[in-house]
Amino acid sequence: MKELNIYILLFFIYAILGYIAEVIYVYIGSKKLVNRGFLNGPYIPIYGAGGVLITFLLTTYYNDPVIIFVMGLLICTALEYFVSYLLEKIFHNRWWDYSYRKYNINGRVCLRNSLLFGVCALFIIYIVNPVSLYFLSGVRLERLYLANGILLIIITIDLIISIFEAIRVNNISSHLDTILNEYTKNKNIKLNRIKTRLFDAFPNLTKNERLVKRLKALKKDFMKRRKLHK
Repeated sequence: MKELNIYILLFFIYAILGYIAEVIYVYIGSKKLVNRGFLNGPYIPIYGAGGVLITFLLTTYYNDPVIIFVMGLLICTALEYFVSYLLEKIFHNRWWDYSYRKYNINGRVCLRNSLLFGVCALFIIYIVNPVSLYFLSGVRLERLYLANGILLIIITIDLIISIFEAIRVNNISSHLDTILNEYTKNKNIKLNRIKTRLFDAFPNLTKNERLVKRLKALKKDFMKRRKLHK
């Protein structure tokens, strides 16, 4: 039972580390801090799942880094492809698309990311796991229960909120141009209710950066007008 609780905590450790890596990666390219990921909190579950799978399946190959690299690459690539397919089936929209990159498979995965997954597998097995497991193995079971209970409640609430937000954003994305044109005619439309976080985290949702920039500009105008009328 303690081993299961340790795996759950490892899931959150990898999810948080993945979030940090995504934010840094995007910041390097755009010089802008973006709250990455499907959920609102500072964690990305796909990284958590990938980290747990790598730990569970590849720890026995500790003495063979080549196998860890190759298998980590394959495991995480398959996971990313599956999650991309699942999200598209649920929300009827593509959340990310690597079609513009060389050596991609249906735009869902690409060689560059897959190679990075292999490197991450080595990082997990040889750096993160030894440190994390050393500390977690010394934690009493009841404390692991408490920590996991709190974290699971938080991520469950976040998941519910994020699903409703994603449904709303997905519905809006295909009609965004019409909504913005209506706002220019009728200033009473509450643009502040249109969330932009997911547009920033997943630009492929709208495939039109101009519309997102226009939405943000009009939202600022809306907020200024609302303050003036208070």
